[in-house]
Amino acid sequence: FVTAIPVRDEPTTPAWASFACALIRHDILREIGVLDPGFFLYFDDPDYCRRVRRAGHTVLNVPEARVVHLRGKSNPAKELMRQKKRRPWYHYASRTRYYAKHSGRLGLLAANLCWTTGHAIALLRRLLGGKEAPACEREARDIWTNFWRPMAMPERGQDG
Repeated sequence: FVTAIPVRDEPTTPAWASFACALIRHDILREIGVLDPGFFLYFDDPDYCRRVRRAGHTVLNVPEARVVHLRGKSNPAKELMRQKKRRPWYHYASRTRYYAKHSGRLGLLAANLCWTTGHAIALLRRLLGGKEAPACEREARDIWTNFWRPMAMPERGQDG
């Protein structure tokens, strides 16, 4: 994902936009439906934007709109990531659901193998005197959360 939208003066059409503040036309809600309830806090906004674009509509970022978003108040994931602590189970369950939903099981496998390869390279660089690996605690295991049942609804207590 490209997560940082370049700041521009004019409206842009990004692949997805954060739903921290979003307006959705009623006709699009009728056509596409609501957010997929199988996602919990993560990947629901890129999933919905992808569905909007597949239906032939546009996702628009309007820089004139202003909102104050008090990040991280609904869950601790951003702070945990900054501290390299283990992220909540639902982050990985939603990640798995997103890749399986939009790229199939093979796409999910490819995403996980690419992440694992990058992680192995980062660990090797660290052993050779480079900077600390960027992954959170147990992330190498956690990215495989729900791999065998990727479309399962998130269930509490999967954090092992």
